[in-house]
Formats: sequence, C-alpha cells, structure tokens
Amino acid sequence: MNSRHPLGDLIERVQEKNGWSDRDLADRAGRMNLEIAKSNFSRLKNQPLNSIKGSLIKGLAEVLDISESRVAQAALASLGVDLGPADDSLDVAVRRSLDLSERDRRIINAVLTTMRTEERGGNVSTAPITRAGESPAPSNTDTTQDDVDLAAYETGQESQGRRLRRLQDEAAEGSQD
Repeated sequence: MNSRHPLGDLIERVQEKNGWSDRDLADRAGRMNLEIAKSNFSRLKNQPLNSIKGSLIKGLAEVLDISESRVAQAALASLGVDLGPADDSLDVAVRRSLDLSERDRRIINAVLTTMRTEERGGNVSTAPITRAGESPAPSNTDTTQDDVDLAAYETGQESQGRRLRRLQDEAAEGSQD
C-alpha cells in the first residue's frame, strides 16, 4: 500500500469529493491560465515532496477551490514541518474569527448546536419565539403536555420547551470556552 503525504491526501480528497480526475484538474488549471500539467498532479500526489514554490501553492488552491492556507499547511506537513494539531473545526473557526462579534458567535454556535442535534435525531422546535420567550405557533403536543407545561409555569418550574431552549443556550455558551 502506497502511503501518501498530507498534500497528496488533500488533493485526492478534493478530487474524490468533486469527482475530478487528474485530467480534470489539468483542464481547470488551463482555464485559469495556470501551467500545471496532468503529470504534475499525479507527481504531487504520489511522490515525496522535497520542495514547493509559493506560486504552486497559490495555483493548487485556485484549481482545487480551497484556501491557500489549507494547501500551504498540507505542503508544510508533507515537507516534515510539524504544525501541531489541526484546528480546522467550525467551532474553532468561529471562536478565532476576528470578523465576528460576540453576538454573532453566539448566533452561529446556536445554529451549529441545532444542526448537530438534528443530525443525532434530536427534536428541535422550529416555531418562532416572541420576545416573551413563547411561541405564537399553535402547539402540536397533546393536552397532557400542555397541562404539564402550564402546571410547571404556575409553580415556577421549568417547562419542557424552556428547558430545551436553556440547554441549547448553555451548549452554545459552553462551546465558546
């Protein structure tokens, strides 16, 4: 089995994701007026990387339609430069972004939490919430659940809906630490 270096793995993953062959990459490069031949892509994937020019990193990023920093990181790792653990998760990107306010971070993290909950088969309400924290949408739950929520409200306890919103808020806040 042929073990690829990180840059080769990156090129291969992008090709598989998009259904591109080495010929497709060379054609894309040609349309972008970049001189990267089909044989260059094969060599970059399958042969050890001894050196690489900045212009090739920029060209690969353009052809692969990914960031220059991602190509550069893979190239450096292929050259044996230890970059430490990868921090390319959405959570890390949101936390480190200089373009986002704290409010924007909370909103994005809440959206991410909701997406992950739905992926795991969780039940997430999509009804709009008023400023008072109550949904104006008619309830789809049975009378028994309404009675339980009303009783919880009257006794000062937390209803199921409020509990879910609190947990989502806590998850969003916790992911910022």
